[in-house]
Amino acid sequence: MVGTPLTQQVLIMLSFIADSCPTANERCARLMAEDPQREVRRAQLKKEKDTLAKAQDWLSSLSEDSPEMDVDQDELYTA
Repeated sequence: MVGTPLTQQVLIMLSFIADSCPTANERCARLMAEDPQREVRRAQLKKEKDTLAKAQDWLSSLSEDSPEMDVDQDELYTA
């Protein structure tokens, strides 16, 4: 190493601090990461949403195939 003993000590301390502290990118990623429970809940809700979307598509196809199944949407909410 080049420099005075004080400079060398400072460089050693700085390298120790740099090794023990996460980088800015790592810290950012950790702070922005979702809570594991929220991630699980989000996945469950997404799966439920997909299931509901498939069911709605299936119901729409039924009403398109048989005219007697045609129901006014307003009737569903007033009953």
